[in-house]
Amino acid sequence: MPLFLCYKKTKILPPAKPPLDADAAKRILLDAEDEKKAPWCTHCGMWHLSACPRVRRLEFRGGEIVSVEFWGPTWDKSECYSQLEVAEAASAEDESPTE
Repeated sequence: MPLFLCYKKTKILPPAKPPLDADAAKRILLDAEDEKKAPWCTHCGMWHLSACPRVRRLEFRGGEIVSVEFWGPTWDKSECYSQLEVAEAASAEDESPTE
C-alpha cells in the first residue's frame, strides 16, 4: 500500500522591507524628473536596487530584449518600493516636528 503524506498548506510571509530614508527617497524623486535616469522599473513599475524580482528570464537578441518570462502572480516585493511609498518617505522628513 503506497504511503501518502499530507502537509498543511501554510503561508510564508516575506521579510519586512527595510525603511527608506527621506534623503534616498528625495534622490529617487529627483532622478524620476529626468527621463533618461527614470528609476521606475519597466517590468514591475516599482523601484528596487537590484534586478527586478518579477522577471524570471530575459532573452536578448542583438542587444535587444526579445522575450520576457515573469514569475507567477505572486512575486517577492520585499525589496521593491512603489512610487507612493517613495513619495511618502520623501515627505516624512518635512512633516516631522523640529526642535
